[in-house]
Amino acid sequence: FIHNEDIYWMKTGNEVLVRQSPKGNEHFIIIDRITELIKVKGHQVAPAELKSHLLAHPFMADCTMIQVPNARASEVPREYVKKAIGAAGKLDSKVTTAIHKHIEEHKARHKWLKGIIGFIDTIPKSPSGKILSRLLRDRERQARKAKGAKL
Repeated sequence: FIHNEDIYWMKTGNEVLVRQSPKGNEHFIIIDRITELIKVKGHQVAPAELKSHLLAHPFMADCTMIQVPNARASEVPREYVKKAIGAAGKLDSKVTTAIHKHIEEHKARHKWLKGIIGFIDTIPKSPSGKILSRLLRDRERQARKAKGAKL
């Protein structure tokens, strides 16, 4: 907890919007994550750890990861992959199976990729080379809204 005069705040790593209802009650609406850590069933998963492990796989040219809401696990990692030249002719399902197997052989169960792996031509990056995860999170949110997802 963070104590500031007469107010106590709990630091969660979330960006929150506070709104007051007509009855005077405060409502907290979680907007986004501030940190990059993904919380899977109470366990913290560092995307950088999984990314560095996945980049060792020969089918990967580049990758990035975002967190996706999940009803059972609170969040799950969602991987976006740019295939290596050697994997360009392979079916997405074969590459997905190989990536899942690679993670499951070396990482704890809560770090396994439970979400769908997305294949993209280029990982969005800033001019300085930093990965623009927010663009992928926004794309993911729009896709969930289009499907009518509740989370």
